[in-house]
Amino acid sequence: MLTIFHLFAVSSAIALVISVKVLRAKNYQKTAFIFHQLLRLIYIFILVTGLILLSYVTNTLSVFKIFLGICSIAVIEVYLIPTANPTYQKLSTYFFIGMVGFTILLGLCLPLGLYLFG
Repeated sequence: MLTIFHLFAVSSAIALVISVKVLRAKNYQKTAFIFHQLLRLIYIFILVTGLILLSYVTNTLSVFKIFLGICSIAVIEVYLIPTANPTYQKLSTYFFIGMVGFTILLGLCLPLGLYLFG
């Protein structure tokens, strides 16, 4: 049941990241700011549920997943920083997609995730 809460929080965070980027592109800065603050609140929920799930299965891969999850949150925050340099924005977009995708893939490989490779 806790896994469902964790997956809901992660999917909500991804939806909010996309919403913040779209709102900033349409120049709705105040609404984007509110959504960004809500996203930061969801980060706490993601971390708490992730640490509780870590207590169920403790191995090296799950500890690495927690580290990767914290790094993904940092990458998301860097990705959401508005910048005037289009080269930096393109690079941060690729890094964001790669880091979050790898974190999700690693989460699916854990014992409480889906068995995609087994």
